[in-house]
Order: sequence, then structure tokens, then C-alpha cells
Amino acid sequence: MRPSQMHFDRSHTANPYYDHAVRQAMLYMRHDFRFNKLRMLYPDTSQYDPIGDDVIDYMQKLAFTVQRSEDPEEKEKALDQYRNLIMLHMGNIRVVAQALSFAKLDSVFGSQRFFAWMRKGLVGDIMRVGDGKTIDSAYNVITLSEETVLIGQLGFRVLDTQSVDSDGLFYNMHEIEDIRTGQKSMLYVNTTRPLRFLRTKSAEFGGVNGFLIPRQ
Repeated sequence: MRPSQMHFDRSHTANPYYDHAVRQAMLYMRHDFRFNKLRMLYPDTSQYDPIGDDVIDYMQKLAFTVQRSEDPEEKEKALDQYRNLIMLHMGNIRVVAQALSFAKLDSVFGSQRFFAWMRKGLVGDIMRVGDGKTIDSAYNVITLSEETVLIGQLGFRVLDTQSVDSDGLFYNMHEIEDIRTGQKSMLYVNTTRPLRFLRTKSAEFGGVNGFLIPRQ
């Protein structure tokens, strides 16, 4: 990755604070990098995508072009678009995980070490606040994939899920089972940020009544 050569959107919809955080991460990989800041800034960008399907599809198409194209100019253009796309969605753990997979496949897609560091930092920040035992101490996610990653990291299996709307805040209440011990309990996850965003686009999801954030 060459952050000095990447070109962010400089329109009125751009978020310079997010841009700066991404560049700082890429250039220095500091041990005290504020992953929480990156996660909180990402939903405030114009490119915020709590699902990520379209981003992942585009990443895969660009990666295919980079690997298969025999036209050097087309290949370089696709690689440049690929790098910029990742930077725009560096706060999305699903995108980072996909970037890590491609980096493992071919170093042309970036540093495997960097994306492993980024993924580890994002996971750590997801788990840093709350314990998920009550609504008041619920874990807080900004994308759908974060919830899936969180449950996997905790070593739980989801048995049932219910959505809760509490004073304008949204939660998923999961009945879970500890994979190691078989013990059952409840896990609360605050899904307010992604659910509010998705509800503003409710027409794309067939309405909002009983809307449940799907796990990935």
C-alpha cells in the first residue's frame, strides 16, 4: 500500500478526520493507534456501508482484473482503484478481513502484516467496551460483520435472536451457548448505528416492521 499516492474524495461529503486516521494507521502502525476513533469515524463518512456486500464484490472484481489482465495499464488502474477502495472502508472489519486474504494470496494487494494488525486492532476495540450481559453493558457494533466476529471471538453459538427497540436505541438479544462448556446465557449487542442507517434505506429492504439485522 502506498498511502502517499492514494487520492481520497475531496468533495463536500469527504471526512478529513477519517482520511487522516487511515493514513496514520498505514504509515506508522503505532502500538497506541486509536482503533476506536477509526471505528467511530467510519459511520460518519459518505461511503459508510454496514453490510459491505457491494464493496466486497467490487474488491473481488478488481482483484480478478489485477491478476488476470494482460494489459499493464488496465492492471495498474484496477490496482489503484482496489487500494483506494480499501482505504475508504478501512473501518469495516469485513473489508479488512477480505484485504488480508488477498494480501496472503499475493503481496501486490498489500502488506499481510498490516492487515493482520488492523484486523486484530479492530477486533480488540469491538470487545473492549461492555460485557454483553445486560442492555446497559451491551457490546456496540458499527457493521453487521462486527457482531459475527464478536460472537465468534467470544466462543459462542447463537441459538435464537430477538431484536429490541428501547427508547430509540436498537439491540439484538442473543440466546447463546458456550461452545466449550455448553452453558447457555444471553448476549446483548447494541446495533443502533447500523440499524438506524439501514432503516433510512428501508425501501431497499422491504420495510422496517420487525426488521432484524441479519448475521453474516
